[in-house]
Amino acid sequence: MAPKSVLITGANGHLGFRALVSALEAGYQVRAVVRRPVAAEQIKNAKSIQPYHNKLEIVFVQDLLKEGAFDDAVVGVDYILHIASPVSRPSTDYYADFIEPAVQGTLGLLRSATKSPSVKRVVITSSIAVLNLALDKISEIDLAPAPDQHAAFPSVFAAYSASKQIALSETTKFLETTKPGFDVVHILPAVILGRNELATSTEDFKSGTNRYILNIVLGVDAPAPMLGASVHVNDVGLIHVLALDEKITVGETGVRNFIASAGGVTWGDVNGVVRERFHEEVEKGVLKLGGKLDTKVVNFDTSTTNEVFWLKWKGFEDQVESVVSAYLSVKDKEESK
Repeated sequence: MAPKSVLITGANGHLGFRALVSALEAGYQVRAVVRRPVAAEQIKNAKSIQPYHNKLEIVFVQDLLKEGAFDDAVVGVDYILHIASPVSRPSTDYYADFIEPAVQGTLGLLRSATKSPSVKRVVITSSIAVLNLALDKISEIDLAPAPDQHAAFPSVFAAYSASKQIALSETTKFLETTKPGFDVVHILPAVILGRNELATSTEDFKSGTNRYILNIVLGVDAPAPMLGASVHVNDVGLIHVLALDEKITVGETGVRNFIASAGGVTWGDVNGVVRERFHEEVEKGVLKLGGKLDTKVVNFDTSTTNEVFWLKWKGFEDQVESVVSAYLSVKDKEESK
């Protein structure tokens, strides 16, 4: 039998690349979507990809919001991992930077998928931000109501959360009205941490979720608290691939959600982890520590995810070590040039 094939959007992103590697390691034939040739070269030159060039095809979709943008890309694939989506970052236009790309990008992909009868399942990267964070204990079914797309959001995080909430809600409506030949799984990750193999400069660490760790170890204060839950990027990438297994059922609705979180964290604990595991760098002042990032306490119930995937989560200390060691390695290479 020919190997199963999977299309991966956002394949050069922090999570997308890890999912790409996990899919290749699992034996899938992978079609990776990127927007620019430089991203394709990054992927092809990465060390983790070298054994799998014969299983990898890279296609270009420059405008993810264009109607029919994915029509050609989805032809003949068995599964789709839709990971491309805006991340939380500074913005002056919340609708253009968060809402529109998350919602229209997802719906456009789903519409394209309906045109390819080979597609059996679409796995979409969502976020714990779609959940009702006011509850004492939060499960995958505790969804927050989706706001109006053009609401006046009070902060970047509120706009980011809304983009994920609306995208999930619109996906559910799409399935109800369209009844396509595929089902949908949403993965709801906590704050994603861990080495990004495609980050090759210290500047790369100033964006994405790894920056929360880096700011603390470099003594930079954050302006707002962060949710107290995290997960290693390798674990999230693997769960996306494991979720392609059609033995994992979704029920009559055609959609199912899974929380991806290794457990609760207190962001101030980063300082202690780094002092213990990078004592020499702290003593030399390479890592200054002391950056402040307050924690918004949350309690997620991951029992469903644990029962389905049987994954041994990498803990917070390993997540922190992964980020800091990657940063120090890149920093050393830059300084040795």
